[in-house]
Amino acid sequence: MVTRAVNVITRSNREVLLEKDLLEREERIETLQEEIENQKQGAEDQERVDIGSSRGKNVQQTLQQIIRRYKTEIEKSAKYYPD
Repeated sequence: MVTRAVNVITRSNREVLLEKDLLEREERIETLQEEIENQKQGAEDQERVDIGSSRGKNVQQTLQQIIRRYKTEIEKSAKYYPD
């Protein structure tokens, strides 16, 4: 009778420990899923920044080319039309 009671208690304790372990694993999975989502969002945000930065660089390069072209034209016209 005592042995049976000990076995029941032991089985019950084991079930409690397994359930606790399962809950901890589920919480860990949720945490990892949140971290993955945050990393995805961070990567998407960084990609947007990179695209914006790239566009900004392209605009800057285009403006520099235009400025160089106008500067060259002004220098040429200054040779033909001195003050």
